[in-house]
Amino acid sequence: MSTPKKSGFVNPMELRQELAEQTGAQPLAIEPATDAAPGLSEQKKPKAKLPWDNCHPKVKIHFGLRLPERLHKQFEYAANHTMGDSMQSFALRVLDEAVHKRLKELGVI
Repeated sequence: MSTPKKSGFVNPMELRQELAEQTGAQPLAIEPATDAAPGLSEQKKPKAKLPWDNCHPKVKIHFGLRLPERLHKQFEYAANHTMGDSMQSFALRVLDEAVHKRLKELGVI
């Protein structure tokens, strides 16, 4: 780690880079400050990063869902009587469609 200079000041950018090198992590990008007033720039602002932008497609997260018994039995029956469809694949497909629909309504995608 950086040793403080005699003044006691440690450059935070150097410290971040050093920590990233030691841990193998990628340092977060920090945008430089601009002196331009809002609205003066012709450039479009970059889209804000979304929580799912850097997710790994192979990582699966468990999500427990309590269903009323009647709905669970109907769900199970529908999956068992659909060729090549399990409860998991059916639920995942329907949830994916519903989430994308909601995100479009919210104007995110």
